[in-house]
Amino acid sequence: MAQGRAGAPPTLPLETVDERSKDRTLNDRAVQGISRPRLVVFRPATPNGAALLVTAGGGLSPGGDRQGRL
Repeated sequence: MAQGRAGAPPTLPLETVDERSKDRTLNDRAVQGISRPRLVVFRPATPNGAALLVTAGGGLSPGGDRQGRL
């Protein structure tokens, strides 16, 4: 029988996104139940050789749009 990830519950939580903003022009989402983290690349329209790596969150619960976005 296959074992799950170390320290994870037998059944992984369902990832959910809660939109907290009442203003449609402002994103304020909270994400809960993350069991498979991911890295997203935002490429500039005109690259200049510079790079920035933002590692936000640090295990905060819940995580949201206001972490790691400049």
